[in-house]
Amino acid sequence: MAPASDMTFKEQMDGFPWSQILVVSLVRLAEPIAFSSMFTYVYFMVDDFGIAGSKAEVAKYAGFLASSFALCQVITAALWGKFADKFGRKPALVLGLLGSITATLLFGFSETYFMALMSRSLMGTLNGNVAVVRTVIGEVAKEKRHQGLAFSVIPLIWNLGCVIGPLIGGYLSGKSTSIGFMKSFVERFPYARPNILIAGLLFLSLCVAVLFLEDTHWQYKTRHDYFLEAGDKLLYKLFGKIPPHRPWTVSYDLMQEDTVPLRDLSTTDTDDLEDSPAPPKGSEDTHVNTTHLLNGDMETPASSISEILTPAVVASLSSMFVVSVHTVVAEEFLPIFLSTEVARNEDSSLKSSFPFKVLGGLGLSSSETGMILSTTGLSSVFFIILMLPHVNRKMSTLTIYNVFSIPIPFFYIIIPYVVLLADHVMEAKMVVYFLNAVRVMCLNLLLPQLNLIVHVCAPSRDRGFVNGIAISSSSAARCIGPFIWGFIMSFGQRHGLVWLAWWTLVGLAVWCIYSGKTLKDSDDDNVLTGEEPVHDD
Repeated sequence: MAPASDMTFKEQMDGFPWSQILVVSLVRLAEPIAFSSMFTYVYFMVDDFGIAGSKAEVAKYAGFLASSFALCQVITAALWGKFADKFGRKPALVLGLLGSITATLLFGFSETYFMALMSRSLMGTLNGNVAVVRTVIGEVAKEKRHQGLAFSVIPLIWNLGCVIGPLIGGYLSGKSTSIGFMKSFVERFPYARPNILIAGLLFLSLCVAVLFLEDTHWQYKTRHDYFLEAGDKLLYKLFGKIPPHRPWTVSYDLMQEDTVPLRDLSTTDTDDLEDSPAPPKGSEDTHVNTTHLLNGDMETPASSISEILTPAVVASLSSMFVVSVHTVVAEEFLPIFLSTEVARNEDSSLKSSFPFKVLGGLGLSSSETGMILSTTGLSSVFFIILMLPHVNRKMSTLTIYNVFSIPIPFFYIIIPYVVLLADHVMEAKMVVYFLNAVRVMCLNLLLPQLNLIVHVCAPSRDRGFVNGIAISSSSAARCIGPFIWGFIMSFGQRHGLVWLAWWTLVGLAVWCIYSGKTLKDSDDDNVLTGEEPVHDD
C-alpha cells in the first residue's frame, strides 16, 4: 500500500468493512489455535509413541508430522481455491471447517504414530481455508486505503490464536489430572483434552461462518442464502439489529416486476434493469450481477496459465515460498529445541561450549514452552494493533517488507546459544522471550505486505486460484522445511552442531531481503487491477 502520511487514521478507516472482517476473523481464529497448540506437546507425544530410537531422533519424527500436513496442503490448496472460484467462498470455508473438526479429534485420540500421521495428513487435505480467507478479505476490502489494514488481520488473528493455542496445548496435555473420574481417560489419551476443546472452538467458528458470513464471489453475491437470513433474524431478536438489504432480495423484486419469462427478456428489458436505481450500500454491483443472472450468462472463458502466472505473481509467490520455509522451521523446531533436555557431562557441567560445540536444549516443560510462545504472540498482537496502522500510513508496501526483513537473520544466529544459559533458566527465558518477540513482530509486519502483493497482482477472476497457489507454495515450504530440517536438527544433536540447523536458515532470510528488489509494489494501480500497464502509442 502506498504511503498516505497526509491521511489521518479516521480518514483511513472511514467505510472500513468491520462487520465482515470480524466474521472472517472469528472463522479464522480457531485454526491457528489448532495449529499452534501441538507445538508445546509434540516432542512428548512423539516420545510417548516410542517410535524414535533416541531423544535426538524425536525432532525428525516431529518434523514428519508437520510435513505430512503441509504435503497434503500442497496437493489440495489450489484445488480448494478452484472450488471456491467455482462454487463460492462460503461453501469452501464451511467444508474446510468440517474437515478441521474431524481431523483435530482424530489427532487428539491417536494411540500410535501412524494414526497421528494420518490425521495430520487428513487435516491438510480437507482444509483449504487460508487461501479462501485471503480471497474474501481482498474482496471485502476493495479500497486501497483499507487493504493494508485488512490484510494485517491475517497475522493479527494468527498471533491471537498462537497466544491461546500453546496455553491450551501446554496446560491440558499430559497424563496428570486433578479430576478423579477422568484419570483412566487421560492416561489412555493424554493429548485428547486440548484437541476436544479446539474442536469445540472450530465448531463455534463453523456456526459463525454458516450464519453470518456473506459470500463475496462475484457470481454468488445474489445467491439466496437462507442461513445468512437466519443469522440476520437472530441478530435482530438478540440485539435489535436491523437486517441489511440482501442482494437476492433485489433480484427477487426485479423478477417479480417482470411477467416475461427470464430467458425471453429482450435487450431493452436488460437495459431497463441496468438503468434501474443502484441497490443499497453494502451490495455493490448487484444490478450488474442480476443482469448476468437473468441473461443466464454466468460462464466466463477460463484464463490461461500465462495470463494467471504473470512475472509479478511468480516473483511474489517465490518470495512467499522462501519466507515460509524459514518461518515454519522456526515455529516447528523452537518449541522442540526448548523442550530438549539440557546436555550435561557426568560432573553436571554443560557439554556445550562457545562457539561451535552446541547440543541439547533448555529442558523446559510443555507448560513453560507454551507460556513463552503465548507471551511473544500476545506482544505481537498489541504491537500490530498499536503500530501497524501508523506504519501503513507512513511507509509503502515494499518499504515495510524490506525494513522488517533485516532483523530476522540475527534471530537465527543467536538462538542456538541460549543453551549456554541453561544453568540460568530465568535469564535464558528472557533472552528467548526477547528474540522471539522481535522475530514474530517483524514477520507480522512483512507477511501482510507479501499477501497483499500476491492478491493485487492476480487477475481478479482468478484470485481464488492464485491465493490457492500461494497456499500451496507456503504448504510446500511447510512440507520441505520440517522434513529437511528435522534431519539437520537430529544430525546437529548427535554431533554437537545444533547451531547448524539455525544457521542454514540465515541464508534463506538473507535471500528474502534481496528478493524485495524483484517484487512489485501494490501502489501501482495496474497491479491493483491485475492488469498490465497500458501504453499509449
